[in-house]
Amino acid sequence: MKNHDEKYKKIFDNSLDGIRVVDLHGKILDVNPAYCNMTGYSREEVLSLKIPDFDVIETPEEIKNHIRLIKEKGSDCFETKHRCKDGTTLDLEVSSSILNEEKTQIVVILKNITERKQARESLRKEHYFLKKVIKTAQVIIMTLDLEGKILDFNPYMEKISGYTLKEVVGKDWIQTFILESDKERIAKVFKEAARGISIEGNINSIVTKDGSLRSIEWHGKTLKDSDGNILGILSTGQDVTEREKAEEEMKNLMSFPSENPNPVMRINKDGKVLYSNKSGELLLSKWECGVGQPVPERWQDIISKSLELNKNLEEEEEEDRVFLITVSPVKESGYVNFYGYDITDRNRSRQELEQNLKDLQQFKEATIDREKMMVKLKKQVNSLSQELGREVLYDLSFLE
Repeated sequence: MKNHDEKYKKIFDNSLDGIRVVDLHGKILDVNPAYCNMTGYSREEVLSLKIPDFDVIETPEEIKNHIRLIKEKGSDCFETKHRCKDGTTLDLEVSSSILNEEKTQIVVILKNITERKQARESLRKEHYFLKKVIKTAQVIIMTLDLEGKILDFNPYMEKISGYTLKEVVGKDWIQTFILESDKERIAKVFKEAARGISIEGNINSIVTKDGSLRSIEWHGKTLKDSDGNILGILSTGQDVTEREKAEEEMKNLMSFPSENPNPVMRINKDGKVLYSNKSGELLLSKWECGVGQPVPERWQDIISKSLELNKNLEEEEEEDRVFLITVSPVKESGYVNFYGYDITDRNRSRQELEQNLKDLQQFKEATIDREKMMVKLKKQVNSLSQELGREVLYDLSFLE
């Protein structure tokens, strides 16, 4: 009996879990060091208190009923919270059982599960957050098995593809969504992914339910079990259809200046040339500068004025040919665009027109002078005819 008591005391004193012995009235009869360490109370302080002084969850009446239940059943397991001396609380897993044959004492083992509960709560929140992210994410999130069958995808994929998950779950991904011309390439990418090779930035088109195409940029990794066995593939996809269109438009816009037969340049507010197409190099050659170098002072003044007024200005520049240059400011970005237009032929035509008008004016003036001389001569002839008593030869009444 003595050995038994010593063994019991050794377990009692050295247990990592808290142990209390209580009577049927909730009075604490004994407590081990572990419980004192948990709560911050000394043994004497614990023994001077009752269960309701510690329990945060149950009222004194509920504790009384709980003790009665343990007496009837012989044991019970439950979770509760105990208040520590510093005011903090502990989450505890409680195992209670009748200690003696007379059923007058209960041994209570209290395991501190605070960290476990916190971890469980964090996991619950993380799981909830993850589900919410998957549900609301504006990217495709999809899982495939190792045969390429569709296991799951999120609502965004339903929106992009036009298919509900129910319509395509279990179907072959490649046969359902991939263009015929792309199937061989995508099958190769899938096999590599199934061997553990990550998919990073692979772009391919998918065929939607209405037959239209969407370009998707994929990133994927394998899903593994606890033993490292590959179970399937988790893929995320970003719809880049509009981005590709914008990039194509940008390429077209970028190629336009280089294809323009007239000068196109971009010059910053300090007069430094940022860009010039091939035609613009003729002017840069005349100005004895190049890309990355400043233009002549005259043009720097025009650039400053254009940016200050925030309006287009036009100036002519003459080399072997004459260019009308429009200086167009992009004030918020601190640069101007130069658009040159070859007006050599137009100027030549204008000069020819001006010369023709001048010649016409001279001819007109010469004609008028001749007419005036003729009228004068006719007047003299008529005057002489009258003096000689002859009939007047010329009718000049229109001059009256």
